[in-house]
Amino acid sequence: MAKGRKGKSKEKRVKLLPLLLIIILCVAMVIPMLLMGGCGKKESSVTLYITRHGQTTDNVREVFSGQKGDASLTDEGRMQAITLGESISDIVFEKAYSSDLSRAKETLALALSENRDWTSSGKTPETRSGLNDIDLGEAEGMTASEVSEKFGDIFGAPTDQSFVSPCNGETRYQFLKRFDETMSEIVNDKEVEGKNVMIACHSSADWWLESKFPEVCGEGLLNACITKIEYSNGNWKLLMYNGRTVE
Repeated sequence: MAKGRKGKSKEKRVKLLPLLLIIILCVAMVIPMLLMGGCGKKESSVTLYITRHGQTTDNVREVFSGQKGDASLTDEGRMQAITLGESISDIVFEKAYSSDLSRAKETLALALSENRDWTSSGKTPETRSGLNDIDLGEAEGMTASEVSEKFGDIFGAPTDQSFVSPCNGETRYQFLKRFDETMSEIVNDKEVEGKNVMIACHSSADWWLESKFPEVCGEGLLNACITKIEYSNGNWKLLMYNGRTVE
């Protein structure tokens, strides 16, 4: 009799094994969903409103103005920033960022002064050095023809890690790397999920846009014009470029 009971017990364990495997599999699938907030949670997204600063004194002089050349806005540049602000006056921004440079900070401040929600919210823009213009080294303040004659190519290819700047500046690869890291930090901030973010930066940001949207971007960012992007779970979608809606 003892032997018979032992045989039945073994047979019962064999029958329970598939059920246990199913339970383990279900638990393994459910736990990640719970950690992400549940099966029915919508994908998180953030909408970015990116602008280049308004016209500067160096723009008028047509000289290279990078990270070390902190040119001031002209009167025209300030009017451009205000006009930009009027075009986005009804948009609710959760956060706003600019580079450390005064031309970007002033453009952002002037634009947001026209925004009804922002002015009543008591919020202040944040600065990110990763949004700074490219460091031009010894080419700062020179014209394009002077740079070409003295140094040749000063930026290198976007994927060329080995390129060394002949003017002791920042390469295109180096700029793209730190700018992309900064943009990733901004869009992955939990506080801006499903919200709008304003960013004021520089003409060099168009290199980053071109790396994301090569078929559309690359013509150069215009002063105080909006480029609108939607980011969702690692995917970037271009909605507007230099004030033009993208189909």
